[in-house]
Amino acid sequence: MQDQGLKRITRYVPLPFVAAIIGLLAYGGVMVWSATSGMKGGGGMFARQMAGMGIGFAFLALAWVTDYRRFLGWLGPILFAAAFLVIAPRIPGLGASAKGATSWLQVAGVRLFQPSEPAKLLFIIVLASVVARFKGEIGTLREVGTVVTYVGAALVLILLQPDLGTGLVFVAITAGMLIVGGLRGRWFAVFALVAVLFVVSLSVFEPPGDRGLLAE
Repeated sequence: MQDQGLKRITRYVPLPFVAAIIGLLAYGGVMVWSATSGMKGGGGMFARQMAGMGIGFAFLALAWVTDYRRFLGWLGPILFAAAFLVIAPRIPGLGASAKGATSWLQVAGVRLFQPSEPAKLLFIIVLASVVARFKGEIGTLREVGTVVTYVGAALVLILLQPDLGTGLVFVAITAGMLIVGGLRGRWFAVFALVAVLFVVSLSVFEPPGDRGLLAE
């Protein structure tokens, strides 16, 4: 009976993937502990790290048991939420600075989190739903145009900040998903060129005292 339960778990749960996550979290926890153990308030930093890990695992479990197809009817609100999160730090009264970057969200003077992090997850959900429509091959002008509409909207919002660190992550996410989604070679070459121009634009227009890449 126990053997059957173990087989069921190993069949539906990617154990190497879970082991890698646990290993990274353990390594991160040790690094935070070693870096803050001698600092004033270091215990609080370690406690926040552990709390973040717990919250992350809770969301991981929730995502695992949730049918992703439920999100298909919510693409509009999800895209709007992602857009709001990207620009939220620039809204007066909501943004907070840390290490020179205005990339945190604050409420009533309390710094909460970096909204670009959940925005990345929402962007992945939206782009995955778009790419999945083409069943592993993105080659026609119409298909590429559909993808460009969603990706372009995200990149324009990042340019409005601008935030080099967030921009690089979004480019990497998009590149990986387009490769998996079957974007044809010539179109991927165009995407690579646009990505380079986008990153250069971010590095030029990002204020010198607001380097998101260095602050993360």
